[in-house]
Amino acid sequence: MKHIYDSLNGIIEVPRAVTEAIIDTPEFQRLRRIEQTSVRSIFPSARHDRFVHSLGVYHVGHLIANTVKQDLENANLKSEKVERLIKTYEMACLLHDIAHAPFSHTFEDAYGSNAVLKNVLYEVLTKKWISVESLKTDDVDERKIAPHELASAILAVSHFGEFLLGYGVDLELMCRMIMGWKYREDQESNNTLENCFIDLLNGGIIDADRLDYVRRDVKTSGYTTSGIDLHRLIKGIHILHFDDGKWHVCYNANTFNEVEAALEVRYFQGRHIFPHHKIRYEQWLLRMAVAEAIRESDLKNRDLTPSTNESHEYRLLNSMINIDAVENKLLSDDDVICKMKNTIGGNYYAYQWLSRKYAHAPLWKSIEEYNHLFGELESPTWKQWAAKKLGEQLKNQFGEDKVIVLDQKIKERVNLNDVKLILKNKDVVDLKDVREITKSLPMNFVYIYVDKKLYPEVSPTIKPQYIESLIKPILEEIKELTKAEKEG
Repeated sequence: MKHIYDSLNGIIEVPRAVTEAIIDTPEFQRLRRIEQTSVRSIFPSARHDRFVHSLGVYHVGHLIANTVKQDLENANLKSEKVERLIKTYEMACLLHDIAHAPFSHTFEDAYGSNAVLKNVLYEVLTKKWISVESLKTDDVDERKIAPHELASAILAVSHFGEFLLGYGVDLELMCRMIMGWKYREDQESNNTLENCFIDLLNGGIIDADRLDYVRRDVKTSGYTTSGIDLHRLIKGIHILHFDDGKWHVCYNANTFNEVEAALEVRYFQGRHIFPHHKIRYEQWLLRMAVAEAIRESDLKNRDLTPSTNESHEYRLLNSMINIDAVENKLLSDDDVICKMKNTIGGNYYAYQWLSRKYAHAPLWKSIEEYNHLFGELESPTWKQWAAKKLGEQLKNQFGEDKVIVLDQKIKERVNLNDVKLILKNKDVVDLKDVREITKSLPMNFVYIYVDKKLYPEVSPTIKPQYIESLIKPILEEIKELTKAEKEG
């Protein structure tokens, strides 16, 4: 065994064969230079990367696998099947982020459409003599699979497929685990056990990925939220076989508070950290800076002038940030920063990002302030429409480059309707039958940033009557539209 020290989890043990074949390779070491989060603009100590996160997810996955292994053995599953499932799960945990784009989620959409990426995945699996028919026929909402997940499945197979096959890994199942792509449940092929393992990496109530990043983000960033007893939580996870022939992930009732604590941290991050106005602005700024740097440094792109037009931006970013560059050039954060530094003299966006001297400031800094300004409107859709209308008016008055309008989403709480609890008397019950479940819907809102030179004139904190005077006619227009809809 290879021992790796992690400041969050302590000693992580990895088989030497896995270390030599996967971890000690340029492709996996690249993750040392991929930033884990986008929050360093407000939490500068959050310097952790995808490398240590991937090791952490492997470690957590190993702990989960050891816990549920007893359940599978008690159900008299063949030891060969149990071993194959666990090896596949652990390798999926290790490789789940292998193809993350520079700066993680900020640029992953530059990889291209999921439809194109799926075809590439089918091709690399077919080259390993793996049938892709079930992937092609199983229903899946492509919007729920992130581009980096598809890309990671592709690179895991193309770079490490030979070793993984020899190690006893089911490549198709590993890809499904990485992507959160469950098998279709039918009578002919009962894959509910495999689906349980998919949930325990990507897409379940609690999974190895989430159990590492929520703890690591909090520890390195420094903000305070719910504490999580990892080992107590994991000891309460089970995979049980039901009388209907299906397998389900279940949780001990007396340790479920630890699961809720982990979910509360995730909700706190999604509600208060990731949607922060500075983080949202800096992500936009970084994309614009890189697109402009690519245009300036690449002669063939000079015909694409700087623009907030998404198709122009996508074409520029994709020319540098794509799977081929990750796979063959080991593209990382360093390359992106170097590209910007080479054009800083004439790159308006790069100078802001590299110096943190932001040219724009937000009209409101939180969803609470946003809701206050547009409080007369009950519908979130109408609030967004009104905010974007306000943005258009300000652009018309002050100029396109003086005003920035950005969408922002706050994710809903994890749905606990399907959670199954194991009571002290060993009875298994649905959580929804024994207690009320707190629900929340996703919230979409809008940030408007204005040039700081205009800020004394338009800031709602300095001249609230100015903003209110602009919003009032918009609100009246919406009231007339909704009244007409009701009458119609």
